[in-house]
Amino acid sequence: MSILNELRNEKSWNNFFQYKIDHSLLTPGEEKYFRNYIEHKKYLPIANEIIDGTYHFSPPTKYLINKIDKSKKRVVYQYNEHETMILKLLSFLLYKYDNKFAPNCYSFRQNYGVKQAIFNITTTR
Repeated sequence: MSILNELRNEKSWNNFFQYKIDHSLLTPGEEKYFRNYIEHKKYLPIANEIIDGTYHFSPPTKYLINKIDKSKKRVVYQYNEHETMILKLLSFLLYKYDNKFAPNCYSFRQNYGVKQAIFNITTTR
């Protein structure tokens, strides 16, 4: 089964939901939202279009957020609700391929991100 076909697989969504619960990654409100999203199969229309090759992601919304010192702003891009959920599931599904990625690939890695990349770069001789 293709990783894209997993987007419309209810078992994949339930596994993702259980992972979020097991790792305390959801607030009570998010848990209710997530459960409702899966129970009502709200992922199916966009998943079907992605698999059919007819879906086009919308441009994300750009937000400027004040940092603590208020002199700098952080830019954050946010996709709409359904696109965000699909992208989160895709990231989760990519975790099982973690051992297949090159050691210098930091995208879609579990427990291996920017901090590790900086450490690896600064300790390379």
